Amino acid sequence: MRQRLRLELREELEAAEEEAALLDAATTMLRDALIDLGKQGRDVVFELGNVEVAGRLVHVGAAVATVRPDVGNDVFIAFDRADSIRVQPGPVVPVAIETGYPATIGARLRASSQSAESVSIGRRFGQPMMGVVRAVTPTHLELAIARGDRVMIPETQVSWIQPT
Repeated sequence: MRQRLRLELREELEAAEEEAALLDAATTMLRDALIDLGKQGRDVVFELGNVEVAGRLVHVGAAVATVRPDVGNDVFIAFDRADSIRVQPGPVVPVAIETGYPATIGARLRASSQSAESVSIGRRFGQPMMGVVRAVTPTHLELAIARGDRVMIPETQVSWIQPT
């Protein structure tokens, strides 16, 4: 009889743990999930239209994540504009992750504008554009491209930015 009661109790505890895990998964916000992945040292792949950005999560702000690829400069991604985020298989290696500046893609664009660095801008629809961010307004950015043209891109269409 005791053994049967132990088995029943164990089954109930397992069921309760499973329900708690499901509830946790159902109530976790994307930012929190990305922070957890970053703290686990996980590699991810952000799918952004026809572009994939792969690497280690090193920062998660309020609305932007920073991915450090194996080669090249960090990529700053407006994670709510990603088509999907794939977690790469691999070991969990606990690491520290930054959660402060930049909080948004707009903040990172303003930093690029102030430094006059050359950047690649990923747009939600269309090919990435390379140039220098000349101005950032509440609604759009102005990008000076190689031919000397000035391009205006609505801020809501910027998916990612990478210094070149």
